[in-house]
Amino acid sequence: MTFTIKNLKRNKILWLLIALMALVASLIGAAHPGVYQKLTVLENLPAILSQDLITVLASITMLYLITRIDEDDFVKQLVLFGIVGYLFYVYGIYVFGKFYNILYLLYMAIFSLSFYSLIYGIVNIKKKAFDDIKIPKTLQKVSAAFLFLIPIIFYPMWIIQMWPFMQKMRVPVVNSNVYILDICFVLPVFAMMAVMLLKKENFAILLTPVLLIKGFTLCLSVALTEYLRPFYNQTCIKLNAFLFSFLALVSLVLALLYFKKVRYSNDD
Repeated sequence: MTFTIKNLKRNKILWLLIALMALVASLIGAAHPGVYQKLTVLENLPAILSQDLITVLASITMLYLITRIDEDDFVKQLVLFGIVGYLFYVYGIYVFGKFYNILYLLYMAIFSLSFYSLIYGIVNIKKKAFDDIKIPKTLQKVSAAFLFLIPIIFYPMWIIQMWPFMQKMRVPVVNSNVYILDICFVLPVFAMMAVMLLKKENFAILLTPVLLIKGFTLCLSVALTEYLRPFYNQTCIKLNAFLFSFLALVSLVLALLYFKKVRYSNDD
């Protein structure tokens, strides 16, 4: 397999900084949830705890992969991109949500560094990594359909939830930052990558598992939120638990199939 990024050492330094900062922030948040008490309503606390728990696992996974990665580690590089995408999203919620506690500057640093790390990593992918990459047509079509499914589900869902607040000219207490990130940034990327994947563009074929890994970690976090609600005397929303568990599972399965089935012509 021929997949390399230029300046791997620099990318590893960026990934290491992100992983260490995210690990510190998430460990403090999970161990001392009081840092959030004055910043959000009780309804948000299960989501914050689930994000911190998943972020702890994601950060540890990053640290492990960074110590094991080399120039031609195709899978590890894409998994790292995916986890960084997850961290960009999660800490974007904290930054846009103005979580002004003692960790806020750390949230901003993770959010900013994750964004620039993604850009730096992607633009440093060597051209030969895109050449002659192939996946089976069935997997390509199924992956494109799944990527399309995400905006098809969430655009209507979020707009329906936003509309009453728009009519009353009030800011939602819950999910307002999620609406911004999803509608303005994440959902358009999923739709565009789906179109590119159907057109068999190598850029999309190569980077589809990055979206799948990001989707897996994020949906796993949201599903965990529902399972944590009873511990906060809240009702588990079974539909959300099922939906996000399903999306997390499909994302993981498609990512694993991709890593197993993807081929380069020079592998033959």
